Amino acid sequence: MTIVDHLEHGVASFLAGYAPPLAAGSAGEALLAVALAARDAESRGAAKALLREAAAPRLAAALAGLPRRNYREHVDTLVADLEWLDQLEGFDVPTFAFAVCELAHGADRVARRFWCGHAPAAYVRAVARRELAKSGAARTLQLPAFGAEVLYPVLAEFTEVRHLAFEVIDRCDMLDLTPFTELEGVTVTGPVTTLTARHLGDRPLTYVHLRDTAIDDLAALADQPRLERLAVRGGPLRALPEAAWPALTELDLRDCPELVGLPASLARWSRLERLTLARCPRVATLPEELVACAELRALDVSSCGVTTLPASLPRVPLTSLHLYGLDLQRLPAWPGATPPATVSVTATLPLDATPDALAYLGQPSTARLARDLLGYLDLEGLRPTRAVGRAFAGFVIGARPAKIHVSELRLALEAAGA
Repeated sequence: MTIVDHLEHGVASFLAGYAPPLAAGSAGEALLAVALAARDAESRGAAKALLREAAAPRLAAALAGLPRRNYREHVDTLVADLEWLDQLEGFDVPTFAFAVCELAHGADRVARRFWCGHAPAAYVRAVARRELAKSGAARTLQLPAFGAEVLYPVLAEFTEVRHLAFEVIDRCDMLDLTPFTELEGVTVTGPVTTLTARHLGDRPLTYVHLRDTAIDDLAALADQPRLERLAVRGGPLRALPEAAWPALTELDLRDCPELVGLPASLARWSRLERLTLARCPRVATLPEELVACAELRALDVSSCGVTTLPASLPRVPLTSLHLYGLDLQRLPAWPGATPPATVSVTATLPLDATPDALAYLGQPSTARLARDLLGYLDLEGLRPTRAVGRAFAGFVIGARPAKIHVSELRLALEAAGA
């Protein structure tokens, strides 16, 4: 039996049936876990009394090396204690660690690395049942990190779920999703290495979220006509497939250092509403096909390699445009078009490399410059930083607009040669 087996029916039942001779085995380790992490002081005290009565050398050595504390009050000390216990011969530290996690709320945060790769299938199954029951009619199964060797067979027992989120701790293939007949979407975290059509079968998904995986190719998602939301955060993704994705409304790509751009098939994403590109340094341009996304309302490009924006961008019906950490060479004008209602910029824009901007040096108001270059400038909300002062040096400030359209806009312009 393991520590968890002894505690299966609760602390009270375990303490009531405990006998000192049991201290030589896993029951003694379970008793130590109760003494340190039980929810009530009475149980902790009873467990400590039984430990003293047992006088087992191995447990005595463990107690001698641990300070007088319990992990309900001192969770931050748990890692040091587990590392010390790990040096004791024959002490089942992984099982002890997740027993403490079950007993002491909050200990999971620091003890996970000791046990998530060693959790038995019975424990993973119990967690899955609990999480699925909590979700009710939504049938959502969300699990913390486990080893794939134990996790995948357990997940195969819950094929009725509609929403699945799991994390693996070791490099492995993707979970076979073909038995999940009701599945609508999946969130995968951890070093899963491949995602192929074999893993998906003919299962139509409405969303796929990948976090810090090792997947570099999403060709298997090309034939997902019902895909509405795709998010990739972290990992070696190089490119998106040339996919139609007629239902796609949201694309979120962040921390993808190998991504080089968006496919030309972007023109077919007619229902796309939100596009985010963040911290993808090899993305140097946005495709002109962006203008075909007639439903696009929010564009966020942050800390990428983008230096120019598409000339067709003013024809995209944006209501929100965010440009952070870019080294822009020029901004498109918005003549005769409706500018975004919300514009946020923290980018370097050399005026000497921007003929459109230089043409407005004689204009009577910075509001006119802002309307034509960025949309509608909220001068009331603009913070009077030195960078802003340098940016508008040489312009005559006209009347401030009475209506606030932009919550916050920072222009950091290098006015070299202006």
